[in-house]
Amino acid sequence: MHRSIKYRLFRSFAILVVIPTLIVILTINYFYFLNTRLTITNQGNAVAAEIETSLLDQFARYESLLDFIEHDAMVVGFAEDQGTTLTHTENEGDLIRLLQGYANSIEGIDSITILYTNQYLVNSAYQFNELNALNSPAISIDSEWYQTCAINPEKMQIFNYQSGQNPMLSEKPHYTSSLSFCKMLRDTHGHPVAVANITVRGDFLGKFLTSVYSQQGGQSYLVTTDQLLVNSPLHLSQITSLNNPQYHVTRRAIQGLPLTIINVLPLRPYNSSQLTFILLGIFSTFAFMVLYFVHARYTSKQFLQPIDDLRKLMQEAQKGNLKVSFDPHTHDEFEELAMSFNLMVSEIRDLISQVYVEQSNKRKAEIAALRAHIKPHFLYNTLDTIHWMARRRENDKIVEAVDALSDLFRVGFSSDHELGTVRKEFTHIESYLKIQKLRYEDILDYELIIDPLATDLPLQMTILQPIVENALYHGIKESGRKGKITISAYVANKELNLCVHDNGQGMSQEMLETIRLRLVSPSEESPNHGIGLMNVQMRLNLSYGGSYGLSIESRLSEGTTVCIHHPILNQTTPGVT
Repeated sequence: MHRSIKYRLFRSFAILVVIPTLIVILTINYFYFLNTRLTITNQGNAVAAEIETSLLDQFARYESLLDFIEHDAMVVGFAEDQGTTLTHTENEGDLIRLLQGYANSIEGIDSITILYTNQYLVNSAYQFNELNALNSPAISIDSEWYQTCAINPEKMQIFNYQSGQNPMLSEKPHYTSSLSFCKMLRDTHGHPVAVANITVRGDFLGKFLTSVYSQQGGQSYLVTTDQLLVNSPLHLSQITSLNNPQYHVTRRAIQGLPLTIINVLPLRPYNSSQLTFILLGIFSTFAFMVLYFVHARYTSKQFLQPIDDLRKLMQEAQKGNLKVSFDPHTHDEFEELAMSFNLMVSEIRDLISQVYVEQSNKRKAEIAALRAHIKPHFLYNTLDTIHWMARRRENDKIVEAVDALSDLFRVGFSSDHELGTVRKEFTHIESYLKIQKLRYEDILDYELIIDPLATDLPLQMTILQPIVENALYHGIKESGRKGKITISAYVANKELNLCVHDNGQGMSQEMLETIRLRLVSPSEESPNHGIGLMNVQMRLNLSYGGSYGLSIESRLSEGTTVCIHHPILNQTTPGVT
């Protein structure tokens, strides 16, 4: 099938412009979609982490208050005044006022209840009748919260109550959910005296879940293990947006507590932005197509019009009209071709005239011979060569234009990790330990040991604190006795080693193997224990490879040692501060 040069040029323009432009637009939209989802996920994780930090700080205040109550002489002495009786005493009013003062000292506390081992009940908000206290399963020594605290006297316990189920709330009816923070109180001899119950209303805890999501139609929830919402009277299954594809859901388990933070964010604003971006891309594609087709038509006209004019002149010359002349006015190779064509026609005219003058008879024969043998093969070949040269030249321009367009839309991502020195990291962790020692002065000692060769070596910052925090809370504190944390830094085996040792509770071999397995193959489901260790492990693996990370040794009741294996970096490494 005969296809004109103009058709082939337009087809080439379409292939070289439209298809690459569509690929670029689709690629940009795809990466925009991935970046949007990554942004939403990171935003959800950041908000959940911020909420978790606020809640843990507030829960730590409640735990500190329980420790303070346990050491209050009036609270413990009231049990001795009561003995085994269940009658009101003169000291009960003073005790209630004392508990009211404790309840008012920390925001969010609804009431504080003390249930003694003889089943005598004292509440900061109101007085219980003794008979009701004995007959109510929810506020007797047989209740779950009392028995759990009796079994685990060293640790604060958290219990959740759905709307209308917590008898310790000071207001009735109870149209709110609540959390109770309970702990066994013991005298100076370590004998159980009572269980203290701090009741916090769910609507107060809901203030910690208020975030920027509220401005975008989103919501945050605090969920218990039985799928109850602390800050809402609903059950988790009643929230329809959890399974709605128009919402993005982020879940974060609070470290060491039976609570989970759930963030729900509507995707409508992001989808609208994505649609706007797609429409803009389609419009841009259409605009580029129109622009390039206009350019292609203009360019093809510049090259094809002189060729078409020359083709017609050649047809005239072929018919015997040797008075034709070609003048393209292009100031390029076509002018050279025009000069060759005009010179050839002129020479043919001169030759014919000369032959006609010399020999009239022979002239006709010669003219006939010329007409028979002179064929414009040379011109056709020359035109074909210029045509392909033009195509090649124009194709190069189009390729360059597409490359320029591709470069215009190329996007790159980078990330950096801040580095410090061992000296700076030890200064940071020493400040942390000084603060913790203020709180745990009776049970905490520490020692920092730095090899002079390791003092100024570069180091990933803030990798010691999660490990030291585990040593304090899961080692020293849970052991129930005074302990010591030793932190050392030294160079060995061509690597920087930082070890944190505590002589606290330690862990069983089964627990040790479980944590080691999590460090090697972290699960997508966040565990309630070991998040700090896995965070440090992942940072080292991502920065320096799997040969660097953590090693753990522990024996039950003897203590735990966690060592960080870090590469030795140069002082001039970029990012060292």
